[in-house]
Amino acid sequence: MIIDYPALYASVFALLFLLRVLYVLALSLLGLWSRVVAFTLRSLVYPRLPIWVAETRLDLLVFLLVVVANGLCCVLGVSGVDGFHSRIGKVTLANLTLLSLGGRVTAVSNFLGLGCKHTKLIHRWVAIIVVVEGGLHGLLAFLGHRTKIFTQLQIIYALLPFASLIACFIFLPLKTSLYELFLVIHNALALTCLVAIWLHLWRYVRERDVFVIVSLVLTLVLLCCQPLGVIYRNFPFRQRFHRLSVFKQNDALILKLHIQRPWGFRAGQYVYLCVPAASPFASFEFHPFFIAWWERTANGEAIAHFLVQPRFGFTRDLLRCLSYETTADVRSTSSCTAFIEGPYGITHHLSDYGTIILLASGIGICAQLPYIQQAVADHKARKVKTQKIELHWILEKESQQDWVKSWMDEILEADAKYVRIEI
Repeated sequence: MIIDYPALYASVFALLFLLRVLYVLALSLLGLWSRVVAFTLRSLVYPRLPIWVAETRLDLLVFLLVVVANGLCCVLGVSGVDGFHSRIGKVTLANLTLLSLGGRVTAVSNFLGLGCKHTKLIHRWVAIIVVVEGGLHGLLAFLGHRTKIFTQLQIIYALLPFASLIACFIFLPLKTSLYELFLVIHNALALTCLVAIWLHLWRYVRERDVFVIVSLVLTLVLLCCQPLGVIYRNFPFRQRFHRLSVFKQNDALILKLHIQRPWGFRAGQYVYLCVPAASPFASFEFHPFFIAWWERTANGEAIAHFLVQPRFGFTRDLLRCLSYETTADVRSTSSCTAFIEGPYGITHHLSDYGTIILLASGIGICAQLPYIQQAVADHKARKVKTQKIELHWILEKESQQDWVKSWMDEILEADAKYVRIEI
C-alpha cells in the first residue's frame, strides 16, 4: 500500500481547520443559548404571579401544557361516550400515580431533581386535575345509568375516592395554623382514597388492563419509599439510634445531631427531623431543617448541626430537650433520641466561578454556611477555580452574630484571605 504523504499532510491541516470551524460554531451557539436562557429567565421565571396555582409565568405555562396533554389523552382515539368514560378513568389513575409522590420532597422526587417548590406545585396541579377528571368520570357513569348495575357497597367504593380528594381541599386552611393535624388528616384521606379505588376496580380489572394494575402497584411502591428510607437511615445494624443535643444560643437553638449512618454531605442538603421527646405527638412528626454545619470528629463520628429559631409548634417544643453546659471546662449535657428522613436538597455547583457572592439575612445564614465550608475545603484540595468568596449577612439583631461565631472563626482560621465576611 502506497501512502500519499502530501495528501495525508493536507488532510491533517484540513482536519484542524474543520475543528476550528466547529469550535467557533459551538461558541456562537453557546452565546445564542445564553441569550435564550437570559430571555427565558427575564420573561418567564423572574416575574411573579399573584395566583394560587403558579408562582411564575413559566409555572403557569407548564400547568396549561399539562392540562392540554390530559385533554388530548382523554379524547384522542376514543369512540363514543363509553370509550371516553373508560379513557378518562385510566388517565385519572395515571395522574394518581404522580399524586402519590406527595406534596413534599421524597427520595423519588429528589432523584428526579425536583426541589421543594416544584414538588408542591406538581402535587397541587395533579390534585386539581384528578378531582376534575374523577368528578367527570363519576358524572358520566351516573348519566349513563351505569350505577344501576352496582350494589350499594360498590357505589360507596366509587364515591369514596372523590369525596376523599374533595375533603383534602376542604382541610387546606388547617395547613398554616395546625400543620401536624392537617398532615395526619391529609395522609388518612389519601390512604382512604387509594384503598377505595382498589376496591372499586379489582373486580373489573381484566388481564389486558395491565395499565391499571401497573398504576396501582407503582402508587403503592411510591408510598412505601418514604418509610423504607426512614428505616434504612435510622436503624443501622448493631448500632444505637441518632442522638440529639439541643443548646440555647440567645434567641436561637443549636441542634447537634450525632449520626450513626453518615453519608457524603453536600451543601444545600436538609433533612426531616423527628424528636419524640419534644411532645407527646412528636413521634409522628417530621420537620425539615437545613444542615448549617457538618463535621467529623477524630474518631470518625459524623455530626450535623442545625440552627433553629423557636416560633410555634415543634420548634417551641424543642425547648423541652435542652442540654445544659455548666462551665467552659466542665460540661454536663443530656441528649435525646432523634430520627431523620433524607437527606434531600439540590446542590448548586459553584466551583467554576472565580468569585462567589452569597447574601443572607437573619436565620438565612444557615443555608449559606455549608457552601462556604465546602468551597474552603475544595479550595485547599485544589478542586475549584474559585479565588474569592464574599458573604454579606444582614443582621436582624446584633446578638445573631453569636449563633455562628465558632463556625465563622473556623472558616477564617482555615483561609482568611480566601473568605471575606461583611455583616
